[in-house]
Amino acid sequence: MKLNQHSWLVSLLSQYPGGCTLVEINDHWRASNAYNGRSISRTSLFRARDTILNQYGILIDCEAHRGNSRYKIGNPSELQRDSMKNWLYSNLTVGNLLADHTAQKEHILLEHTPVNTTHLHNILQALKNRHFVVLTYRKYTDAESSVRTLAPLAIKLWKQRWYLLALQADEGETSFEESEIQKYLRVFSLNRVKEIAPTQRRFKIPQDFSPKEYFAECYGVFMDKSVEPQRIVVRAYGQTLHYLRDLPLHFSQKELETTPTHTDFELHLRPTHDFLMHLLTHGTGLRILSPQNVVDDMKKIVGEMYDVICNM
Repeated sequence: MKLNQHSWLVSLLSQYPGGCTLVEINDHWRASNAYNGRSISRTSLFRARDTILNQYGILIDCEAHRGNSRYKIGNPSELQRDSMKNWLYSNLTVGNLLADHTAQKEHILLEHTPVNTTHLHNILQALKNRHFVVLTYRKYTDAESSVRTLAPLAIKLWKQRWYLLALQADEGETSFEESEIQKYLRVFSLNRVKEIAPTQRRFKIPQDFSPKEYFAECYGVFMDKSVEPQRIVVRAYGQTLHYLRDLPLHFSQKELETTPTHTDFELHLRPTHDFLMHLLTHGTGLRILSPQNVVDDMKKIVGEMYDVICNM
């Protein structure tokens, strides 16, 4: 089985939690757009299982069921916990589902993701080999591009854009003091990268540094150290409470209390400007209850918006 057949198999089994027999798999296979005139043999299916596990971390179990083996996704809970496996799994299943319905492409509307895969490839290679890269980068607020020497630590996808977390090195540096790592950390948007040049100069990743922990207190990708992490309580009204249940504002979100008129949620993060601006997208469906300094910050933002609108 080839790559498109692997993604087809994962997509099929994701639709049947109870699994499918080899006969059922072949029935679906013959009805698919990827069908090449040849049935799937048990041998090719087992080879595909090994490839899918090694490349994507998706386990396909083979269970005896009333004398007939059934094949099913064997690690759904792990796929939910592991963000990379979950992303690969989602893209395989959705991508194949859409590929099987190209005739309806005028009726399938997707978001555009602006990303330069050349930059992404070079960064991942440098991260793998622990090599510095030289980045030509231009901020929206800068008139000219700047050149920086970076040690890539992680990449993160956020709102249809890729971001790079890196250590920005001084000339000649190849290692970083553990106690001073915070002063070197920077986040860069890949859509603002003009050029990236890999180097052969190696760096050492600080011990015990976790990109996941670094971003844990953030909303998104930007770390504003001037804003301390806080316990924030918001109250959701009407349809907004359902949106927050389906798509939490932050992984720390917990439901505190539900009444016939509202639901209160608790979060622990840095209430940065981008987080407060996101809360505004919920309009009157969301209210900040505490802490008071965050309430005051939100009132200030709304007041400034009101002034701008009134003076237009």
